[in-house]
Amino acid sequence: MSGRADLGDAASRHWLSLSEQDLAGAEALAASAAVEPRLGAGLAAQAAEKALKGAIAAAGAAPPRTHDLVRLAQLARATVDLTASDAGLRRLTDAYQQARYPDPAGSDYDRAESSELLQVARAVVADVTNALGKG
Repeated sequence: MSGRADLGDAASRHWLSLSEQDLAGAEALAASAAVEPRLGAGLAAQAAEKALKGAIAAAGAAPPRTHDLVRLAQLARATVDLTASDAGLRRLTDAYQQARYPDPAGSDYDRAESSELLQVARAVVADVTNALGKG
């Protein structure tokens, strides 16, 4: 195996490990009634982002520095068949923004919506993990 492929594989494993940790954190936050649902939704977005960056790294490319999950998915689809829709990925991107910069008017996520977003993130992480043979 070439040095570049080795680096891509190491980077891919790194991103996937971070993704799995973020997904576990999002699950824990979602299970806690003491935590605002937007926080779990925001961390779910981070889990999906890191999984997509792992797929991009697996292809030997450097993942771009962006939180735009639709853009990352476009790049990752060269390596992974994703089941999440662009609409779901857009909602997750918005959830990340809402977690970081909450609207004072209170357009927060409720538990049901947060749970739906967590499902999208779970699908992305599973798709990437399965495609890269790391599952």
